Amino acid sequence: MATNNPTFPVLRFPILEQVPLPPVQRVRLSHPQADPVADLQASVVSALEQSARFRQLPAGSQVAVAVGSRGIARIDEVVTYAISWLK
Repeated sequence: MATNNPTFPVLRFPILEQVPLPPVQRVRLSHPQADPVADLQASVVSALEQSARFRQLPAGSQVAVAVGSRGIARIDEVVTYAISWLK
């Protein structure tokens, strides 16, 4: 059975033995649930079109795109729609 109390191995870092550590507190994470987006492509395009930063870019500008996927449902589709819009 899974447990909510993970155990970790004891690790020693001699260089850090004299470094005081702040107090720690156990916390419980919550993962809010949102209603599904009915039209994902329209939502992505709408969000990008409302971006002041993108509106300020001259036509033909080059941009880099970095993607973090933590907790984003359908991230592959979001990125596909965003890249298509940027092109």
